[in-house]
Amino acid sequence: MGKERAFRLEAAGWGFWFIATLVLAGPCVYASFQVTQAHLSREIPVAIGLIGAALLAAVVTFLANTLIQQGHARRKAAERKQAKQQKKKR
Repeated sequence: MGKERAFRLEAAGWGFWFIATLVLAGPCVYASFQVTQAHLSREIPVAIGLIGAALLAAVVTFLANTLIQQGHARRKAAERKQAKQQKKKR
């Protein structure tokens, strides 16, 4: 059988963005109701809130991807350094 490898997250994908959008939808819709005029129909503040939540979730996903990729790069550099030291000892 093969060597079991631990799961390593290499990127936050569309699933993360979708969940972040759902989490942020409530506060964003509430904020849009507070900011918009009272004479507007309900659909407009809801749409504004959902669009804002999607944009904010995109920023959060971008930041999460950046942190994940930096950690991955550090891990790869440490593995290369370790391999180089092992090669020198031989």
